[in-house]
Amino acid sequence: MAFTAIHQKDETGELVPALDSFQYDRERCVPPASPTSRETLLTQQLSMKITRYFALPLLATSMNGTLFAGTTWDGGGSDSNINTANNWNDNLNPTLTGGSSTLTFGTGGSTATINTNVNLAGIVLNRDANFEIANGAGSLTLGSSGITVNLPTTTGRSHTISESNLVLGASQSWTVNNNTGGASLTVSSVIDDGASTFAITKMGDGLLTLSGNNSFGASGSNGLILGTNLGSSPYTNTGGIIRLAHNNAAGLGRIAVYGGYQMGRLELTGGINVANRIELYGRQGPTYTAINNFSGNNTLSGDWNIVANGSSINIGSDSGKLTVSGNAATGATGRVLTFRGNGEVEFNKVVNTAVFDQVRTGGGTGLYWLTQDNTYTGATTISNTGSRIRITHANALGTTAGGTSVSSGAALEIQGGITTAAEALSLSGGGISNGGALRNISGDNTYTGAITLAAAARIHSDSGTLTLDVASGSAITSTDLGVTFGGAGDMHIKDGISLGTGSLTKEGLGTLTIDTTVSYTGATSVTDGTLAVKGNISTSITTVGTGATLAGNGTTGAVTIENGGTLAPGLSAGTLTISGNLGLNATSNLAFELDPSSTTIGLGVNDLVTGVSNLTLDGLLAVTATSGSFTGVTSGTWRLINYTGTLTNNGLTLSSMPSLDAGYNWNLDLSTTGQVNLSIVPEPAFVVMGGFGILGLLRRRQSC
Repeated sequence: MAFTAIHQKDETGELVPALDSFQYDRERCVPPASPTSRETLLTQQLSMKITRYFALPLLATSMNGTLFAGTTWDGGGSDSNINTANNWNDNLNPTLTGGSSTLTFGTGGSTATINTNVNLAGIVLNRDANFEIANGAGSLTLGSSGITVNLPTTTGRSHTISESNLVLGASQSWTVNNNTGGASLTVSSVIDDGASTFAITKMGDGLLTLSGNNSFGASGSNGLILGTNLGSSPYTNTGGIIRLAHNNAAGLGRIAVYGGYQMGRLELTGGINVANRIELYGRQGPTYTAINNFSGNNTLSGDWNIVANGSSINIGSDSGKLTVSGNAATGATGRVLTFRGNGEVEFNKVVNTAVFDQVRTGGGTGLYWLTQDNTYTGATTISNTGSRIRITHANALGTTAGGTSVSSGAALEIQGGITTAAEALSLSGGGISNGGALRNISGDNTYTGAITLAAAARIHSDSGTLTLDVASGSAITSTDLGVTFGGAGDMHIKDGISLGTGSLTKEGLGTLTIDTTVSYTGATSVTDGTLAVKGNISTSITTVGTGATLAGNGTTGAVTIENGGTLAPGLSAGTLTISGNLGLNATSNLAFELDPSSTTIGLGVNDLVTGVSNLTLDGLLAVTATSGSFTGVTSGTWRLINYTGTLTNNGLTLSSMPSLDAGYNWNLDLSTTGQVNLSIVPEPAFVVMGGFGILGLLRRRQSC
């Protein structure tokens, strides 16, 4: 008879072998061929129970044994709620309370909604797709593990936390890692720490944007920390970028910026005013910006404390305008304030010698304002093409000890009706788009420092008047280099111009007035606007082009007025001395002011050109009355030009003349050698008619 195992039910209702049921083959009187002992059956039964009770957790182990069921978001549920089990791996909810879980949002879906109160140790965003942790009915509390964003690929991804209530349960790090891509995390939540003083440290080379009305941290302590101070070469930093998009985005505490050679930048955007105190740490290189305006017009109004190693504090603007205001910086000494970027930075703090030694531009095509009574003693260097520093205070360039230099393609600009300190100025090039290496933006401003040309340079006045007035010596000096004056505004040179064999060119619609005696032998070219000579430029030959004017009551060298150019002696009525030849062309313009009541030669009563050697007479004469009119004036001769050499008379046309009484004409009189005169004479017909009247009277008398 064959062996048969009798089964029985255990306490769970399952069938198991009955341990006491054995039958022998009675014919053979031997036990079964494969006997099963009681101990073996007990072991099998226990193993079945262990497998049944523990198989599910063991199967949940995945990803090399590092993640457990219910901790990785896969977005498999019918909604996006954080407590929907099907949204988690193995369709099991994680522990959402107690602050012990670190959850990973990593494999599927695009949104997780905080629909219930959640208290976690931290969260990890590790995915190759954009993701949002969205606002719901609950709040999100994070512990010391904070937030980590990892970018698995090199494709840029943007993650967002828009849950309205984000609570810090401890000080923590928020890390955004790029993996050479462009990882970013935007947190629009209102971040609170429950009246504690918890801080957020931003790590990683990615971008963190904070745009909520936050209240974490506390005044007097560091609440928002960018990077860490590694303190040793190569001084790299893993802080990446923090971008603030709300007045209170940085919370209540100080902002600590560890600005390294490569990383660590605080940015502003959205038209905000951030009043937090700034602690500047780290070691900044010359090509990296630690504080930057990303977009819009923003203000950084808190105090600064410079705790940095290294030499440079770098401030920049990508676009828009960053205004830096508040008290003068404190802390470390001997720093260089460096401006960078293509936007504007208005530095309304005092650049004080207690902290700063120099100011410079370091990259970009931006406009950088210095507006205060600055005390730094070192140089101001405007070196990169397209950059400009604009000053609106007499001492904006610090003390006069260091001097200022402007490289080709850069500019120093003046605005606000100021008289600068006597800051030595080195100029090169034409400025930005030939707008002037030294440029008067608006108002009547005076530069009192001596200007040296390191290369041919351009000086402009856009509007108002720029005056160059040094205490002693020449206003402008060069070694055989030229200077160009331009712009629609006016300029006034009150001191010498010493250019060697260099030249002077007047461009633009404004008036350039030279009060001084120059010492250059190169050409003077007036291509536009007016050159008014009140001093002496007789060492130079002057050419006046179409649309341009030579005026003044000083002395020039030889002069040529080209077709369409104008010679207008005097400043109002006055005498211009030309120490050399005067050449006029067919459409040259002569503009004279004459006094109807006096024929005095020159002396500020009438215009006069004198001192001319050889005269080529040609062109078009226009006369205006200094006052009143020539109506009623029936005689008189006014001197226009004195010359001592030869006359080449090509014919001067009387083109625009004051009106005279009927019967009288203007007459050009060249009858006296060395003189060009203008007279009022009766018309020939009037003279004849007058003679006929006298003859008739005699005849009447003879007939009596």
